[in-house]
Amino acid sequence: MRIAKISILFVLMCFCTLHANAKSRVVYSPCGPDGCRNSLFGGNLALQYKLEYLQGRLWRHSQAIRGLDGDYTRGAEFAVEFPQLGGTGWVFYWNFPTVGLAAQYLNLGNKDYLGDAYTFYPYINLPIAKTKTSRIFSLNAKLGAGVSFLTKKYDKSLDPQLWEPAQPRDYSANNYAIGSVANVYLTAGLNFDLRFSKKNQGFWSRWGVLGEFAWSHYANGSVRKSDEGLDVLNVGVGLRYIPYMSPCPMRAGLDRLPRRWYFEPELTIGANRKHETDEKLYPTFTLRVGAYRPLANIYRMGLSVDAFYNMAFTKDRTLPEYYSGKNSPAGENASPFRLGVSWANELLFGKFTGGLQVGLYLMNKQTAHDGHCYLRLSGKYDVWNNIYVTAAVKAHKTEMESLEVGVGYSLYKKEKAPYSWLPEKKKKTPRSKVEREEQKTSKKDEVPMGKKAKKLSK
Repeated sequence: MRIAKISILFVLMCFCTLHANAKSRVVYSPCGPDGCRNSLFGGNLALQYKLEYLQGRLWRHSQAIRGLDGDYTRGAEFAVEFPQLGGTGWVFYWNFPTVGLAAQYLNLGNKDYLGDAYTFYPYINLPIAKTKTSRIFSLNAKLGAGVSFLTKKYDKSLDPQLWEPAQPRDYSANNYAIGSVANVYLTAGLNFDLRFSKKNQGFWSRWGVLGEFAWSHYANGSVRKSDEGLDVLNVGVGLRYIPYMSPCPMRAGLDRLPRRWYFEPELTIGANRKHETDEKLYPTFTLRVGAYRPLANIYRMGLSVDAFYNMAFTKDRTLPEYYSGKNSPAGENASPFRLGVSWANELLFGKFTGGLQVGLYLMNKQTAHDGHCYLRLSGKYDVWNNIYVTAAVKAHKTEMESLEVGVGYSLYKKEKAPYSWLPEKKKKTPRSKVEREEQKTSKKDEVPMGKKAKKLSK
């Protein structure tokens, strides 16, 4: 059920951001006094600053989280944002988004077992609706990913099941949600900006108010157990400051992306643990073969066949019991091989592609615990000649199963080049009636030359 909600939310966000192509215009934007440059590492940067107060609650999606849920989560976030006002094609396709770098502090509402979270992450604001000329108001969809450091984690000494498996756990007396200090951080949400003044000069034109609603997720991909994962729903309010306001042209008129099929084989490698008693990491391998086709300049859809091999499923495993190999004849529950098909939804940002795949297991001996569906969040970056590197997170139900990195290759049918050894056929252009009449009159006006005139001309 949770996978279905997340996938529907992602698809709705994709279609909400499908908008008309940006038109050529001049706006007043947060650029330096000498104009805008679209480099993050030199020149006069287009930048702005954001300071925000956050408050929310834990999403009580499992028994471990319900035992830890205490007070409200409270914190603050500071970010430096870089409005993308030109440069590459994807900027125009997305109607000039904003890229940001954020540092966040959040008290998780339970100082004894959850502590605090310190997060650093990049993000992108994708415009859904905004005023054309004054930029006084904008509604955006926010996507981000980074790393978070938590001050509290799972403590083995407080887990009674490690020495007495029959004894029940007290989920309010230990952190069964997070097993490591360093964790993956994912966030998605909606936010709005409202400037204090329509004018492009003066003190108040540089300031604005913002509001945000966001979902955030903390987990380590089962690198350390226990790893139920933390989900937080936050509401934020804050201020935005723009140091410069200079006119900057915003142009458009780009051609659309070719609507062709892309075939991409991909291999990724990761590692995970399945129980708190596991003393080592077990490798995981995923082989994917997918077919994708862009449906818009910013979005493509596809299907893929996924083969998973997880070496943590061994016949000698006894814990957890639902993955035990000895409790069944021939160790049926310990099969390391799984097979599935997935539906892919991907967003295009030039060389970078971010996507969400929702899959259905065709072969899996662990469906009693894992369920029949899985979720995969991935990012791809083109590096050289159709070769790309990728990082992915695989999950099922409420558990993040593994973190993976790998490489892939993109195959597509190129446009046919003309044959250079064949002469080009010249097409006869039809002449208009006026041109034909002019040609007839010119022939009538010609005076035939006699023999004497020809000799004189010679």
